[in-house]
Amino acid sequence: MAIAKLSRAVLVFPRSELGTRLTELCGFAWFHPSEREGLVDDPFLLIKSSRALSVYSEAGELLAKMKEAGGILEDGTVMVPQRFEADDLLNLVDVLTEAVREIKKEMEKKELGASILEYYGKLRSIRETALGVFNNIRRFKVSPGTRRIVVVEGFIPSHLSDSFKEKFREYLVALEPVEKSMAQGPYVPSLLVNPGVISIFENITLVQGSPRYSDIDPTPIIAVVFPLFFGFMFGDVGHGLLMLTFGLGLVLRERGKLVYWGKMLAVFGSSALLFGTIYGTVFSLGFDTPIQQIVSLPRFSARGFSMESALLLMQTAIVIGTVHLATAYALAVANQVRSRNYLEAFLGHLPTLLLYASSIAFALAFYGAGFRWDAVFVNSSPVALLADLLGWKVPLSSVASISFPVMAASFLTLLLGRPAACLLNAYRRDVLEVFAEGLLDAILRPIEFLANTLSYVRMGVLLILSTLVASLVTRTLDLGPVGIPLFVAGNLGLMVIEGLVVVIQDLRLHVYEWLSKFYFGFGTPFTPLIPDLLAGSGSAAPI
Repeated sequence: MAIAKLSRAVLVFPRSELGTRLTELCGFAWFHPSEREGLVDDPFLLIKSSRALSVYSEAGELLAKMKEAGGILEDGTVMVPQRFEADDLLNLVDVLTEAVREIKKEMEKKELGASILEYYGKLRSIRETALGVFNNIRRFKVSPGTRRIVVVEGFIPSHLSDSFKEKFREYLVALEPVEKSMAQGPYVPSLLVNPGVISIFENITLVQGSPRYSDIDPTPIIAVVFPLFFGFMFGDVGHGLLMLTFGLGLVLRERGKLVYWGKMLAVFGSSALLFGTIYGTVFSLGFDTPIQQIVSLPRFSARGFSMESALLLMQTAIVIGTVHLATAYALAVANQVRSRNYLEAFLGHLPTLLLYASSIAFALAFYGAGFRWDAVFVNSSPVALLADLLGWKVPLSSVASISFPVMAASFLTLLLGRPAACLLNAYRRDVLEVFAEGLLDAILRPIEFLANTLSYVRMGVLLILSTLVASLVTRTLDLGPVGIPLFVAGNLGLMVIEGLVVVIQDLRLHVYEWLSKFYFGFGTPFTPLIPDLLAGSGSAAPI
């Protein structure tokens, strides 16, 4: 699973060992303190976190004075981070407080002299360490009503359970796996653990917020579909090779965020290369591909574009959009079932999925029958879209006879299902209110289906527009040697501008058309404590 399985841990230890145990939990590196209802802030920890925040503020003020007096530019000054010795996390606050006090005395004496850079670097380390201590301490909440002992609970990745037991065996009271179907509380965090290339697409998922622990993480699906959509709209062998090469170059340089963008460009370039091979296009010029020798496909290249190509593109885009949206509605059903919201799953989301699928099928049959009710149930002609794209010669009458009853039943379920559940006391809500929601749902859903599906036509439109622009670029070759620089510059400009537009459209289809159907981002991200605050500390449990 893309969302890691977690275990809930409960620890009990004497209050006299509070600092030591909290330090060990920070050193474990993969402990997420619980924030469930019923836990409270410990007064002693509140005081310590407040002091840490004061140290952070005071260090910041001293840094500002030092820069003003000594002309130090923080952005251009390279400092080696300092580590501070302390018995535990709570004593570290006292160490930092004393360190700030000493530097303040030296500044008042105005005896910093040549050591100003050393003190400046120490102050920066104090400020960063104090902020880390504050962020760690403020997250710990305890069970109320205890004086001599402290009860702390939180979450760890389940595969680290053995090392956690070994480290805290004397204080561990409970360590139990958290079942995804039972995790109703928003305080249960979610940890994304997608491997390799898939992980670079997590940022698209997180645009809408973090998934709930019980949700299905859509990132693996996005990692496949997003590049395919990009390649569909941007297919060109030459442009794809350039993008792939540039992306791999950034990855090999290994410089921070450039590695991330390099991987993304490499994936996009590979997809553009694949679709360019299918289309038979290289740097806006057409060529015969092996695929076209096996399967007869209309050209999408600059010198082989036709209205037949445009029609096929529009049909393909509609089919792609239909399948993509259907998976979104199916995931909505799955998420509700996993959360054990069975009534909402089977009275709200499942009818929506069936209504969408049957509406699309009936619309195709109705269109093929010339928008005639008297012909749609008796016409034996094949559905044009299925016949042209997939070779399925399914009669219009069969499609209409199957889809219309499903469409009617789904519509009635959306309209009356939840009000009926209210009357049977399955829903504890007002019947009229639920009926009004169902009526609004039943009226707006068909309009939403049409608008969402037509949005995918833009994929075909973008490819057509880029093909038309590419035809203008290729005409520069007719100018002879003078046209070669124009051809190169035109291709580079087309690649940059078209690539940006395609990525924006791809994001729009995923975020607004697809994710919005089932993914709401109401989850809490798994945020481990900061482990490396004390000198000699480090992560004891790598993920």
